[in-house]
Amino acid sequence: MDPITAVLAVGLPVLLAFVTAGASIGFAMTNSESAGFLVAKACFAAAAFDVVAFAIYWVVATRQQMPWNVAIPTILAVITVPVLVLSLQWLANLEIQLSTRLFPGNETPTLAIKADIPKDALKVILGSNLAWATKMPQVILMMSGDKMIEIDRDPSKNQLVVSTLKIFDDRNNIIARVDADDGFWVENSTRKKRPDASTLVVYDHSDVEVLRMVFLNPSTLSLTGTFRHAGIPKPVVITKDYLDVTGNIRMSNSVMGPAGKSMINVGR
Repeated sequence: MDPITAVLAVGLPVLLAFVTAGASIGFAMTNSESAGFLVAKACFAAAAFDVVAFAIYWVVATRQQMPWNVAIPTILAVITVPVLVLSLQWLANLEIQLSTRLFPGNETPTLAIKADIPKDALKVILGSNLAWATKMPQVILMMSGDKMIEIDRDPSKNQLVVSTLKIFDDRNNIIARVDADDGFWVENSTRKKRPDASTLVVYDHSDVEVLRMVFLNPSTLSLTGTFRHAGIPKPVVITKDYLDVTGNIRMSNSVMGPAGKSMINVGR
């Protein structure tokens, strides 16, 4: 088989098959824990290998004169390989978007308050306040007996897992939820963002930010937002400056810990 026939009859169909398979699997993904992501990445990696392999084959086996025996495969590789690399990056970003895991950043926050906190404790910044706990999983917010935000640490990785999340809007409709069975769900009229692997942001139906959770570093989580519950008339509001507990208590520059049943418990 001459080189041109080999490339057109074997190399190109194989390339298209791997790219199509990788893209199809990627678009179908709804859960970041699915093995489909590994399969899709393997397809794109195989497509890149196919391009490189047939480029080398062309150089070795072609009978065309210089510079065409080198120029043609080089041009092909320069065009297709970056596209495949970008495809792998697209998959990685999609995996983060679908994930309920928060990966630690390297930011060291500056707080006006000082406290004697154990080194292995998880610190949660709530506005200008600081809560901490040494036991995991840890409920950050409980309202009227319901867990609203609970996090856990993956024992095998340096990651935090949002094991429970319930966000309601001002109409008492649930707009975002994380649970063990269904993973991450966001209501159609709202949206969420994962600006990076350390951050989760959720907006309500008016496109107002109601949750921002940032894993600043391996021991520190930052949380702001507006948290509602049908059984409690006023929300818990956390801004960068204060923590407002249903309009009854406003806290700034306070230390809460060690946490017991939950860091914040409203409507016991």
